[in-house]
Amino acid sequence: MSVRQKPVAALAFKRGGRGIVPSLPKPPVSIPDPPSEIGPYAVEAWNDFWQTEVSGAVNMRRDGEALRHWARCVDAREQLWPQWLERPVVHTGKYADDKSNPLFSQIMRLSMEIARAEAKFGMNPLDKMRLTGALDQAEAAEQSIKTRRDRRPVEA
Repeated sequence: MSVRQKPVAALAFKRGGRGIVPSLPKPPVSIPDPPSEIGPYAVEAWNDFWQTEVSGAVNMRRDGEALRHWARCVDAREQLWPQWLERPVVHTGKYADDKSNPLFSQIMRLSMEIARAEAKFGMNPLDKMRLTGALDQAEAAEQSIKTRRDRRPVEA
């Protein structure tokens, strides 16, 4: 026999509310130093990330290495693109077969790594909306609970 639990909203209402609604911390005042070995394009991407509101949620002790890896991948991809554009097709073998340059597969792997990091850190619009949208939903639920509590009849 299983006992069905009440919805969380009902439990929170009975206990007097959910408490503090979670919110994203403010972005840091000083931008952490980017990895020293990256180029200007990746440094600009690094600085742009730290200007967003989701950057406040990054803990450099916990997430720093993943963020630095993202910056290195951005830099490596930026360096590979011009090389691939020079020679998108290479001639190999004794029959001079045309094959696509193997740099393209490296660029695609780097792009996948970058996309994963962007999703993790909320760098693109959809993932940013998911991160901040969850907080907006929590805030809306808190407001709904307060409204229902205020409309509740006072017992004498």
